[in-house]
Amino acid sequence: MSAKVKTTTTEDRKSAWPKVTGYDAFFKIPNNEAMESVMTKSKEKFEKFTHEAASNGKEQFEALVESGNIFAEGFKNIINAYVSMAQSTAEKNNQAFRSLLACKTLSELTETQNKVAQESFDDFMSGFTQLSELSVKVATETFGPIGDQFSSTIKKASDVMAA
Repeated sequence: MSAKVKTTTTEDRKSAWPKVTGYDAFFKIPNNEAMESVMTKSKEKFEKFTHEAASNGKEQFEALVESGNIFAEGFKNIINAYVSMAQSTAEKNNQAFRSLLACKTLSELTETQNKVAQESFDDFMSGFTQLSELSVKVATETFGPIGDQFSSTIKKASDVMAA
């Protein structure tokens, strides 16, 4: 007895599968709707994230400009305070020199010199404290807008990614 073996042709194999080609073949795959939904949502999140990033760039630049203006104004105040202190010191040194020249005894000269030295030291410490406080104030105010913008950007990015 001879067994009859059926041979399959290419045409037989092609006819066993649905006639779907190209773009349609992808969408006929089972469970494709779920994958399409995930990809669409991811695309929407990415587009929203990039839009937010672009608008944040503008806001960050504005915060940087605002910080620059605050720094310029604060630095101007520091320079004005320094110049004022220098003028005051020059006037006091002139008065101290006249006081020293007016002394008639060695004892009077020593007292005047001690008094001038103490006043100069007190003025120096007062001026140093004032400049230090101004510097801290300027630094704090300068970085305020940048810190606020950074916090805002982080919050927006977190909100976009969480949505």
